[in-house]
Amino acid sequence: LTAGPQVAKLRNGEVLLLENLRFHKGEDSKDVGARMQMASILAQYTDLYVCDAFGTAHRDTASMTGIPRIVGAGIAGYLIEREVTFLSKLMKAPHQPCLLYTSDAADEEDSVDLGDSRIIKKKRKKENII
Repeated sequence: LTAGPQVAKLRNGEVLLLENLRFHKGEDSKDVGARMQMASILAQYTDLYVCDAFGTAHRDTASMTGIPRIVGAGIAGYLIEREVTFLSKLMKAPHQPCLLYTSDAADEEDSVDLGDSRIIKKKRKKENII
């Protein structure tokens, strides 16, 4: 979160990649104020917000939801577009039989909304599905 000096040195067209924020204290804090404080620091470095992390896009974290709230917008990247396109086709015309299994979700409120359908993710112990 101390990238200010590096950002100041950037020239037109250059990009600065920040370290993994996942384990930073404010990233997924339950305290909204702490998350938004971290997001406001990161937003200072932001010209354009692109989220391309489909697997974590549902998380309410400083980097996933806080920055777009502060900068006023964000866009989905190509990987998210590909996943949404695939899942939308699957939901509209699934091959029969169809099993959709998602895992690693914190609780049932973690879900993916696909218009008229909703995929609920449930945390499970190790399972094999064939």
